[in-house]
Amino acid sequence: MARSTMDPKKNRVSLGHLTTAGKWMMVAVTTSAAVLGLLVSARNLGLTPWLKTNGISFADLAARRVLVTPAVDTLRALGDTLHLAATITDDHGATLSGTNILWTTDDSMVATVDSAGDVVARAAGSTTIGAAVREHRATARVTVWQKVRAVLIAHDSLLHLTEGNSLELVSRALDARGRVVQGRGIKWASADSGIVAVSSTGGAQAVGAGRTTLTASIDGYSSTVAAEVVFKAAAVQVLAGSAQRAPAGRPLPRSVQLQVSSRSGRPVPDAQVTFATEAAEGTVESATAATDRNGRTRASWTLGPHAGRQRLLITIAGMDSTLQIVAEADPLPRNTRIQLAGQAPAGAAGTKLAEAVGIRVTDSAGAADADVPVVWSALDGGRLEAQASRTDSVGEAWAHWVLGPRAGAQHARVQVGNPRTMPAFRITAAVVADTAATLALLSGGGQAGRVGAALERPIVFRLNDRYGNPAGGGSVAVTALAGSVADSAPLSDAEGKVRIHWTLGRMTGAQALQVALSSGASAPIRITARALAVGPANVALESPPHSGSAGRALAKPITATVTDVYGNPVADALVVFSTSAGSLTPARAMTDAQGHAATHWTMGPAAGDQTIAATVRGTSVTTSAVVRATKNGKQ
Repeated sequence: MARSTMDPKKNRVSLGHLTTAGKWMMVAVTTSAAVLGLLVSARNLGLTPWLKTNGISFADLAARRVLVTPAVDTLRALGDTLHLAATITDDHGATLSGTNILWTTDDSMVATVDSAGDVVARAAGSTTIGAAVREHRATARVTVWQKVRAVLIAHDSLLHLTEGNSLELVSRALDARGRVVQGRGIKWASADSGIVAVSSTGGAQAVGAGRTTLTASIDGYSSTVAAEVVFKAAAVQVLAGSAQRAPAGRPLPRSVQLQVSSRSGRPVPDAQVTFATEAAEGTVESATAATDRNGRTRASWTLGPHAGRQRLLITIAGMDSTLQIVAEADPLPRNTRIQLAGQAPAGAAGTKLAEAVGIRVTDSAGAADADVPVVWSALDGGRLEAQASRTDSVGEAWAHWVLGPRAGAQHARVQVGNPRTMPAFRITAAVVADTAATLALLSGGGQAGRVGAALERPIVFRLNDRYGNPAGGGSVAVTALAGSVADSAPLSDAEGKVRIHWTLGRMTGAQALQVALSSGASAPIRITARALAVGPANVALESPPHSGSAGRALAKPITATVTDVYGNPVADALVVFSTSAGSLTPARAMTDAQGHAATHWTMGPAAGDQTIAATVRGTSVTTSAVVRATKNGKQ
């Protein structure tokens, strides 16, 4: 066995060296703890800003635990905020300040958090909010749960529905901040389902006429909207009076009776019905009528003067379609062998008749004379254009007639057969003037009259057509630029004259009246008249003073204003002034063009109330005022 060659003394020295090294290690550990303690103290004393390196503070290095409060919380409205507090402690449980806390959220769509720990609700749901210092972390659970605080109805304050129509109602649940609460069903109800029936989800159906209220509610909160349902005309039925006939120009034996109903077949009361006839197809006793409570109305129809079918057009307010009723107008009998076929011709001078002129040729037994030669001649100007040279199979012949320029009676000569043996047949046309083309003032211009009263003489115009014929039945448009006229669209008489009765306006001075052809064929003519005030009706003292010095003249004259019943100033009226005390100069005065008359008042010597009066001579029009007379500024 080998021996150790180690020197015992040297061995003892090595152990000593080891002991010395351990002491140094203990000193180093103790020193490190002391330095760390100093750093913590420096942090507590606010000295860490001088000791930071690379964004990590000594407080961050000392952090051992993170606590977040509250750990669980709920936000009730979008936009609501919550402050989370983070507490950082070291190994000994001491609270650290000045640490760098990193705040995070797992779902920023639900809630966001800022560097101060303030959380803002963004959408319904839950998320985890974290607070971390280096590797140390704590969390809080935040839930966003909107709570309903109001109901909003997205409609007008009054819903208008017609019977049978439907409407989808829209409403929103709102939280305390007015944000929409998604995913919550709002229930609807109707106060009267017989008027409007509404489903729980807001489908509204108009059932019957009337008014009711609709209510949207959720979680004890509600809102209402008014709804009105009216009947609408959808169909019309002829109850009586269709397919009638009567002699031309005569009333139908029975009135036309109608019933208007809604889409559901219910009678529509107060529906506006309009009756109209085409030109020359008669007249209706009343052009408009309203249905009764059973949806019914009637009209009496007088047929036009021409034979054949005539039509009555019926329209219902609110309906797009037009109803047509046809009646048959029978021709009047003829007793001559050559007679006029159809209606007697009539038209406007210089125009072509709307319908052809015809004759019917029969023998003594009434049988038609067919294929008889016919020659047409115009005797008073114009021309006749024959459709055929002979009568047709029913003994008729026709020609188009262009009238001559002269109004009155025009004649056509119709030669049937041999002119040597057969006298000519004469047709007479009633010719009226063509459409009015010119307008001329005959009399009544430049008059003077009292305001508010009709002029003494009418304004007379004459209407002529393009050939100079007096245009009877022409219409003029009368516009009273002041005052009024009895008829704003009078018609000319047989002589083409229009008489206009003009009532002047209530303002004095020049007034004007404008007259023009309704057709606009000529320039309008303006007529003027001078409006004069009527007799005195009112007198007023203009702003008399409240007081004056006894025995002295007032500083300003007293002015009386005289007006007529319309407030127009009355000139040349004699005003008589009187007073209970003092003197007036003058005591009488004539009003000027503005209706003013003035006097100077020297008040009586006694203090107290004094009266001045103004009376319009020859009338009962009077007024007065009281002025307080004072002495030395005392009452």
